[in-house]
Amino acid sequence: MSGQGESSAAGKAIAGCQDLMQGIFSRLPPQSMARCKSVSKQWLSWLSCKYFLTQKQAKNLTLAGFYYNSTYNTYQGCCLVPPLPTLLPQDDRHGTRRGILAPLNSSNGLVLLYNSYLGKGNSSFIVYDPSHADHITLPIAPSLVEKPDASLRIKRFLVYGFAFDPHSINPNFTVAELSDDGGSIRVNIYSSITNTWTTGNYPAIEPVDSFMLSGPSVFFRGALHWLLEPSGVISYTIRNKKLHEFTSVPGDLAYVDDEGVLQLC
Repeated sequence: MSGQGESSAAGKAIAGCQDLMQGIFSRLPPQSMARCKSVSKQWLSWLSCKYFLTQKQAKNLTLAGFYYNSTYNTYQGCCLVPPLPTLLPQDDRHGTRRGILAPLNSSNGLVLLYNSYLGKGNSSFIVYDPSHADHITLPIAPSLVEKPDASLRIKRFLVYGFAFDPHSINPNFTVAELSDDGGSIRVNIYSSITNTWTTGNYPAIEPVDSFMLSGPSVFFRGALHWLLEPSGVISYTIRNKKLHEFTSVPGDLAYVDDEGVLQLC
């Protein structure tokens, strides 16, 4: 009985800690938050707090994963929970596993990895779930099976996007590749619902010869977002499959000279 009493006391202490509970609430889907409001007047007050609602809306859910950027310049990634060696392809002759696993992004607890295995030429994307030590290898991306003349074309940028929506009716994830395609933006999209890649081309941003995309993506309100250089943001809405450009970012142009070059010093 004493153990139950201590457990009950600990539970009450946790339930009465506003900062801790709001931290937990901030990670809940809207439906669960609505149910929590009926638990007590205290929880109702916390969940209705304007400051809490503002913080939750602004929360970058990508950071809820197991991934972070270690360097700003190269965007090299590190996993807080290292991927299992068994994710690497097995060498048929020696039984060893060879390759390089590079974390590209994370979204709501899943990690997107790129497996570069030059020995067999079967580089691929892997989606890894650290909490369950589970993974899935995606079909070969279109960019990895291009014709030689296309693959040798110099691309000014290649960015990746990753979105996992656990709160949708059918939880699913999306992987995106955006690259320069000589006057247009090429978009390769993988959907876990269909288990296939689709390819689309969109008009390039004006002026065509100077725009760039950079950095990992941010998934917010059903769309993937990337930085647009020298100023702005570009987004891809997953449901409508549309590319949108936002160049009127307040304060951005203050750091760009007359020739469109970013000046940080």
